[in-house]
Amino acid sequence: MTWLQILRLVLQVAARLAQLARNKRLMDVGQAHAVAASLTEQQGRVAHAISLRRKILRSQRDFPDRIRDDDGYRREK
Repeated sequence: MTWLQILRLVLQVAARLAQLARNKRLMDVGQAHAVAASLTEQQGRVAHAISLRRKILRSQRDFPDRIRDDDGYRREK
């Protein structure tokens, strides 16, 4: 092997290692974006649930006569 062939082989190995590192970095970024999107979606769902809970509590506070009476099936008698 000549020194030119050795240099070429070393450069090919270095290029392959750089490509592997780049691919891993891109996969990590893609995974981070997927996690961020999922967390954003879940945050929206939690915010919606909280707003519904507040609406129900406000309705119960403002109109206590609308709360259901005992239907006879309660066990805590």
